[in-house]
Amino acid sequence: GKRLWRTELKGVPTYTLSSVYKDNILYSVLRKGVYALNAATGQVLWGNEPLIYHFTTHPVVDGNLLFVVMNDPNPPPLSGIKAKILALDIRTGKPVWENDVNYLTSESPVVYDGKLIYGASNGKIYALNQSDGTTNWIRDLSVDYSNLGSDRVSPTVHNNIVLVHNGNQGYFALSAQTGSIIWNHKLSSGLSPAIGNGLAYLGSYSTNKLVAVNLSTGVVAWEKDYPGHLNSPILVKNRLYFRTNGFSVYNALNGEFIQSFTTISGMYGNEKAAILSDGVVYYPAESG
Repeated sequence: GKRLWRTELKGVPTYTLSSVYKDNILYSVLRKGVYALNAATGQVLWGNEPLIYHFTTHPVVDGNLLFVVMNDPNPPPLSGIKAKILALDIRTGKPVWENDVNYLTSESPVVYDGKLIYGASNGKIYALNQSDGTTNWIRDLSVDYSNLGSDRVSPTVHNNIVLVHNGNQGYFALSAQTGSIIWNHKLSSGLSPAIGNGLAYLGSYSTNKLVAVNLSTGVVAWEKDYPGHLNSPILVKNRLYFRTNGFSVYNALNGEFIQSFTTISGMYGNEKAAILSDGVVYYPAESG
């Protein structure tokens, strides 16, 4: 717990959205800027000047590119909330390309097979070519399905299938190559899904329901209602870890209860999920 270094970024708002680490470099996204720091010393390697746009999602690094999302805090009237997807060269911080989508993009994008995939508040899912930011495909869920709402989570991609949650119409499985719809499972108030055992584990924090479906077909393998408020599940082999009334472990093959950790108190709400790292599951608590 000992502090190793501290770096102050002069003239830049100190609100830090998030950071991502690669090859001993820490890429930190602030409210109005992006900086690269030596992870061992805190030395600033490069940084943006403060920008008009606000960075609003977690950064993504792939190859030599850092992808960030910017939203305009003062959008033109009746035009939606203007957003930009920006690709920066991780060696210099200089922009390589940008893409203007004209709608709020509050979920972090995901990189898969040369594509940058993300969802926007207009009900559309976009896939951009990672190299130059040009559009590869667009799936307009707001046209195909009504009453989408604003409850969405970041895309998850596995075995060429993109899983997204889009408002009242629930989870969609799309082809990562074309954006075509493979299946749809209606479940409101979506959580980030877990994937494994050939299944996708889909949760709802408002109904406290967890549904395991076949990833390829969407056919339900099992579904259960749980007490308390669910958060995003973590899958480790054949076990699911998530919060209900306490932090609990369940059998991933049938959803049955295995163990509960009652010593954890003051846990955060459903929006705080556990983190898996090197075989250890970490869960945040209000007590710190």
